[in-house]
Amino acid sequence: MISTLILLLLVGFASATVEIDGTNVVFEADYSDFDNKDCDDAPSDCEDYVTSDISFSVNNTDASEVTIVVSASGLPSGYIADDKEVVLSASATTTVAYSIKVAHDKDAGEAEVGVITITDKNDSANINSKPLRQKTLSMLEFTKLEVDYTSEDNSEDDNFDGDNEEDTDWDLAEKAIPGEEITFTFKYENLFDNDYRYGDFDEVLLTIDDKDGLSDDIDDEWDLGSLNGGIKETFEITFVPEDDAEGSYELEITFEAEDEESVSHEIIRTLNLEVERVRDDVRIDLAEPTATIYACDENFQFAFEMKNHGKDKQRYTGVSIYNAELGINENIQDIELEEFDDRDDSWERLFTFDLD
Repeated sequence: MISTLILLLLVGFASATVEIDGTNVVFEADYSDFDNKDCDDAPSDCEDYVTSDISFSVNNTDASEVTIVVSASGLPSGYIADDKEVVLSASATTTVAYSIKVAHDKDAGEAEVGVITITDKNDSANINSKPLRQKTLSMLEFTKLEVDYTSEDNSEDDNFDGDNEEDTDWDLAEKAIPGEEITFTFKYENLFDNDYRYGDFDEVLLTIDDKDGLSDDIDDEWDLGSLNGGIKETFEITFVPEDDAEGSYELEITFEAEDEESVSHEIIRTLNLEVERVRDDVRIDLAEPTATIYACDENFQFAFEMKNHGKDKQRYTGVSIYNAELGINENIQDIELEEFDDRDDSWERLFTFDLD
């Protein structure tokens, strides 16, 4: 009697011969397909959903062909999913195509939206379900980041493709020099159709999290204003790394916006850069008159300061200030400058020049 019961249980368990491959089923929802081009003709023509195609694998371990019914349940309000019959080959894995009409409901990113189920049409006990997850594409696209900076060799220009979801961690090709300007040019776009009535962004926020103290000028948030559907914009930031900057720095760049259905769209990218002080790097930090010069002045004062930004001591620095019309011809040689960040790494002087 016990052996018969065990046999019956094994037979019942073995009857589940169809199974969805994987731990869940993931599909993409692209809200850029929303549009209201037909709404002017009749309100009934306005579609409040986009159609998302789903593809997943189903294993049939039965030695015979099986017809299954694919269904989705537990979906959010406004979603539409019809049952679909699919024939599975015997003892094979079949790719199943299914579609769901998706409402404008989820924030950009991945979230569980229900359950997808396959049921043997002729045996309701032969059934399998998996969580259904929606990957909602961001309608705020970070199209490109252009970085202009100075390396030891020359001016550099690195470009990064912001809409590549597989490439979210960027590195500058060369090492930047401290004390020289770095310019970020951001290009971004609202991917909603410009005819869609809920696709505008009231504001777009850009945040740069300077985790390592590269510059106080970029550890901040900027309100880039509103951005209507289908519109592209550019935003530029120029800053100078802190005077003592050197080493590796990580900047976390975040774009975020909310559309008119209160759905959030966010993009996060990381830019890694290195700042390296070169050996020989003497710069003029100040060279200007101390006040406005008038025609009747007998003389004027000229403030001058230079600094060694390099790693090596400079023993033979020279300064020349020349202007033939004003009769100025200053030439000072053999100035010693200690390496950067030492007490005597700069030289300054207030010159007085006579005027005719």
